[in-house]
Amino acid sequence: MIDSNMKPWVLEVNVLPSLSSSSPFDKRIKTMLVCDALTCVGLRGYDKTKFHAQTTDVLGLAPFTPSMSHTDLKEKGLAGNEKLSKDELEMLMDLDEEYLRKGQFERIFPLGNNAAFYEQFFENKRYQNALVGAYLQAEQ
Repeated sequence: MIDSNMKPWVLEVNVLPSLSSSSPFDKRIKTMLVCDALTCVGLRGYDKTKFHAQTTDVLGLAPFTPSMSHTDLKEKGLAGNEKLSKDELEMLMDLDEEYLRKGQFERIFPLGNNAAFYEQFFENKRYQNALVGAYLQAEQ
């Protein structure tokens, strides 16, 4: 394949991909891929129940109730002074943790500038998508 700068690239397509390695370079690439994938999905060596209990104790989170309507979130966004519920805060903390674990992967959705646009392609509009979009928009 040749890109727009006329630089040639070799593209490999595997019908039955394997994690076995035939060379040190192949092993390094596959090891990075597996490590990044497992890290990205959140496999880590700790007790999640204890972690969330400690986080809840430290933050003094309130029980779940949406902090604002889906429409208000889309129109007003997050200004930083909203009192978010425990579930909302946990979701946003998980979002940030996932981003920090992304390794060589790149987030393509949601981004602060594209969450509202892509909402039209979802069969059901979800409050969580609007919350994440507003949160990421406020960070920019």
